[in-house]
Amino acid sequence: MSLAKNLISGAIGAGVLNVVHEAGRKLIPEAPHVDIVAMRAIARILEHTGFAKPSVGTLRKAALVGDLVSNTFYYSVSVTRRNSSINKGSWKKAALYGLAAGVGAVVLPSRMGLGEDGTQRSPVTSMLTIAWYLSGSLAATAASRSMS
Repeated sequence: MSLAKNLISGAIGAGVLNVVHEAGRKLIPEAPHVDIVAMRAIARILEHTGFAKPSVGTLRKAALVGDLVSNTFYYSVSVTRRNSSINKGSWKKAALYGLAAGVGAVVLPSRMGLGEDGTQRSPVTSMLTIAWYLSGSLAATAASRSMS
């Protein structure tokens, strides 16, 4: 599969993840707030580099763009079909990448000093985080397979 198709597949997965996050954030009381975690990370980086902290709206937009770009690249790697010890472009590979991203989104923020309230507020919040990252990976793989 070409780089362009991998990136398109990754962007579809990232788009699905972000739509689910945004809808969930507005509709489900125990939904994860990965946006808050990302906003804290951006604010911290800006603070440590001497830049003024932007408004909440600007931070939210930057977090959304950062999430879309980073998740596009992550999911595009998950659909890469070469040099893979797991069945290339497989659902198993998609599940492993999605679960790894979800577990990372649950475990890492608190260890990085970004708080627990974004993805560890409750067991439901943590499970939704993992499920939503899994959905992005599965969407990327479905897109990839449809372009093959």
